[in-house]
Order: sequence, then C-alpha cells, then structure tokens
Amino acid sequence: MKILHCLVTLALASQSFAASPIVFEQNDRVVFAGGTFVERMARFGYLETALTLTLHDKKLTFRNLGWSADTVRGESRGYDKPQTGYANLLANLRKAEPTLLFLAYGAAESWEGEPAKFTSEYQRLLDELKPLGARIALVSPILQEDWGKPMPDSSKHN
Repeated sequence: MKILHCLVTLALASQSFAASPIVFEQNDRVVFAGGTFVERMARFGYLETALTLTLHDKKLTFRNLGWSADTVRGESRGYDKPQTGYANLLANLRKAEPTLLFLAYGAAESWEGEPAKFTSEYQRLLDELKPLGARIALVSPILQEDWGKPMPDSSKHN
C-alpha cells in the first residue's frame, strides 16, 4: 500500500492543508499525536530540546500524545473498549489546546491494506480538528525496511 501517496492525496484534497514551511510562532503550544513513532519520541525529548534551544525566544511548550500502535481511529486509546478510542483521541487533543499540531498516522494502517479507508478516516479526523484552529502538519510514516526472512515483506507498506 502506498500510505505516503494517501497522505499526499489527503493533503491536496483540502485547500486548508497547503504545502508550506512549518512556522513556529510566539508561545506556540506544540502537540504531537500519532502511534508508536510519536510515543517513543517522548522517551528522551530530543526534538523538543532541539526546538527549545534553537527557538528559545519563541517560548514554545510541548505535549506528546503519542500512543503505541494508535491509528486515525484512535483504536489503541480505547483501553478496554476500542470503540471509545476515537472519542478519547479527540478529547485528548482538545484538552491539549494546540496551536501547532503534528499528526503522524499511517504506519499501523499500512498493514491493513485499505488505503481508501485510511484516507477517508484521516480526513474525518482533520475535519473534526478544524474547530481547534491549530495549524496542522501531517508527518508521513518512516520507511519500512526490508529485514529479509523471516520478517514480513515490507515493500507494499512504503
């Protein structure tokens, strides 16, 4: 599946998501949301530290809302009830009150093999987040490397 192609298609489908440089503004509340990739970023805080040192005059604050194996449907956030995950995702994002929101989804979904479903679900999430008024940056999944047998063939996930 070409998840990156889906992200490009999704970004082009909405005029409010034009390709432009990410600009950090004074007192931005930067929120990261996504699956395992985002969750693991919180372990050491390298990105937040680098941004804080580089843009110290901007007085940025950060919130990492990553959740292992999460999807645009918020399935992993459902705790013992997967059907509540999407509501939990939206509630967490609203509570964080981002001014700049990085969304990193697609890695877990690439294993499902349904690009059209992923695209429509991502658009649904973006539509629900519009009232927040946050600037949104879509982060594509990292390249799935071919580790050879006995690992699964990753070529269709890129």
